[in-house]
Amino acid sequence: MNELKYENVTPFFLEKYEAWMLTYGKVAQKKGEKPSPASYTTISIYLRIVRTMFNNAIADELISIKIYPFGKKGYQIPSIRGKKRALPKSDVLRLMSYEAEPYSFEERSRDLWIFSYLCNGMNFSDICRLRWIDVDGDKISFIRKKTAKTKKAKLEKIDILLVEQSKAIIDKWGNSTRKGYLFPFLDETMDEEKKISVISQVIHITNDYLKKIAKKLGIDENITTYYARHSFATILLLSGAPMPFIGNSMGHGSVKSTENYFGSFPEELMKKYLSALI
Repeated sequence: MNELKYENVTPFFLEKYEAWMLTYGKVAQKKGEKPSPASYTTISIYLRIVRTMFNNAIADELISIKIYPFGKKGYQIPSIRGKKRALPKSDVLRLMSYEAEPYSFEERSRDLWIFSYLCNGMNFSDICRLRWIDVDGDKISFIRKKTAKTKKAKLEKIDILLVEQSKAIIDKWGNSTRKGYLFPFLDETMDEEKKISVISQVIHITNDYLKKIAKKLGIDENITTYYARHSFATILLLSGAPMPFIGNSMGHGSVKSTENYFGSFPEELMKKYLSALI
């Protein structure tokens, strides 16, 4: 295999690579079959790895920034939006009113999802890492784990106003000692690897029960914990909340980050907006 040098990876080279991938990028699965087109998602994943290699090489002063092929004046990696995971408000209300067996895993799963939804779509990792010290009366203030590990980020706390239902969930499932972690999933003896393992287990169990609840309610969605975050953003937008408010509530640094959470607009709302044209 010929060695490919950094200086040979130009914007034109990447454009040709994209075109080749869109024709032959998917390897044949069976003998005798021909290669088929790769998806833009696959191309995006591969080229993000290449971009990371360039960024690391520049940071280590192995190559000059002058040969960087990406950016506004260079090659643009295809931006692929994933499937939106927002529930309509009617389904959210059905989840909220669903009656589960008291203190069961099913009830805990429903309550944690509702807590995430009502608390600005808080990520489950952040929910598990909340501490009692983060709670001050009717407010929770915390720094997202995702943001905290980014050195260049300006670490700003996200403030969340607790409604009665959120406070009731804390009272029911919160750590009874009212010290350390808010919910009794993590403890001070755990290292980071153990914490990640426990959080993954909580998410897995919650997702399993959410799917069962959705089936019982006749909700035609493969609901997961992440639906709470997308639903928070989309339902607020449809209610008329300005995008900067939604983004700030979710701890986003840019409008583009917020836009990625919005689900599809309901048809009746589209008709309402379009009626303003005539």
